[in-house]
Amino acid sequence: MAIERLDSAFADAQVAGENLTGKEMYLAHRNGDKELVICGSTEVVAGVIQKGTVAGKSTTISRGPICKVVGGAAIAAGAILVSDSTGRAVTGTTGRFGIARNAISAANEIVEVAMD
Repeated sequence: MAIERLDSAFADAQVAGENLTGKEMYLAHRNGDKELVICGSTEVVAGVIQKGTVAGKSTTISRGPICKVVGGAAIAAGAILVSDSTGRAVTGTTGRFGIARNAISAANEIVEVAMD
């Protein structure tokens, strides 16, 4: 079972730039207006959505130190993680945001991430 260790020093709240309702445990990115949106592939990860809201409302994200993230494909423990085009964690190197602490065998499973 994946664990999550959150520290208020790693938490942030920002206005949602799109509807993030139901997107808890997905990766967020700050757009040009500094609003939180779903992270795309190779984009810089601002954090993991902890409380998604509708556009224009405050959304909470976390940067760790350990977060649960929805996976976008099978992931091996110890893999370097990046965002896919839908804000889910996948293996890669460009846009790295953390390391997988456990393995998952398919998309939409939860991976425990040691955040960078």
